[in-house]
Amino acid sequence: QLNVGKNDGIHTGRLIGEINELTAGPKIKIGRIDIADNFAFFETESRHALRVIDAFTSRIINGKPVLVTVANRKKTAGPGNRKKPAFKKPFNNRSAGRTKISRKNLLAG
Repeated sequence: QLNVGKNDGIHTGRLIGEINELTAGPKIKIGRIDIADNFAFFETESRHALRVIDAFTSRIINGKPVLVTVANRKKTAGPGNRKKPAFKKPFNNRSAGRTKISRKNLLAG
């Protein structure tokens, strides 16, 4: 997470440009980017985290020293995290093609 955002002139292209300009070596692959008014998030592989943090350590954007913090990853929705429907819709013709067996039919047969 960066402490700069839209109000500081940060947009997707500029953020990617800053990362590429400030980090030495091979280009860092960037994942999802979210830019709010006063902060920005972006995803990168954990092996590049220290490079990115070090790169922004002395950076100033629009007169504001940039602070970088590692944000914890949110839990993604999985099979156990899905919301259950509030009600179940009944199936139409549920017994279609089935023979109803009753106690009376069993005793008669």
